Amino acid sequence: DVTDNMTLTITPSATVEAGSNEEVCSNVVFDMSTSTTPPNATNFSSVAWTTSGDGTFGDASALVTTYTPGANDLTNGTATLTLEAFGNGTCPDVTDNMTLTITAAPVAEAGDDAIVCEGDDLDLSASTTVSASNFADLAWTTSGDGGFDDATALEPTYSPGATDISNGSVVLTLTANGNGSCDPAVDNMTLSITTAPTADAGSDETICAATAYDLNTSTTVPTASDFSSVAWTTSGDGVFDDNTALVPVYTPGANDATNGTVTLTLEAFGIGS
Repeated sequence: DVTDNMTLTITPSATVEAGSNEEVCSNVVFDMSTSTTPPNATNFSSVAWTTSGDGTFGDASALVTTYTPGANDLTNGTATLTLEAFGNGTCPDVTDNMTLTITAAPVAEAGDDAIVCEGDDLDLSASTTVSASNFADLAWTTSGDGGFDDATALEPTYSPGATDISNGSVVLTLTANGNGSCDPAVDNMTLSITTAPTADAGSDETICAATAYDLNTSTTVPTASDFSSVAWTTSGDGVFDDNTALVPVYTPGANDATNGTVTLTLEAFGIGS
């Protein structure tokens, strides 16, 4: 009898597991090593990652790599990541997928720096630059001792406290807490608090009819402080040589002379008002 032998080599089939479905913030690179179930494969000659989206892999030929979501991934909210393991010998290639959910990162804009006069509140709804998006909730905080009417609203009203006024300014911070795994977004604005203006129109005086009156000659000359501008007005029909000057000259009118008296009013406009 004649016999002969042959050896049949049996190559183990490749296996692949793309890992558990995961979520990542849009401004964060996804590290597959942090997955609840990381990618794994056996009996392969090489591996390759591909995406249904437009993101990029740190190393598409590595078993465990990183993925940076692209703009389309963020728009779609998800991307399917596919891991392919190429079999040894005649063994077929195998693939597996995982779904990566991309959560939009929060954005916070506390608005432009602002100025209010002592005694006034800041109404943030009057600002055109306060904004927030992609948030779970909002929170306003202050570096001072003032208070918000609703610290969880996007555009609350802030009432400066005594320390704020004493310091002359306070920092207001808007925090937008993110959805999913996204970290909060934080932004600040500075509120300056100016001292309230004062105005003293001076002492009551008496003049002869048809005579212009120079307020600089008053026993108590008009004064003002902490103002951006001033304006004089009259209850009568006379005229000032410059009603925006602190100490002008007033020429009484015919009605002033007929009435025998006239009230001159000095208004001081606050800085930042």
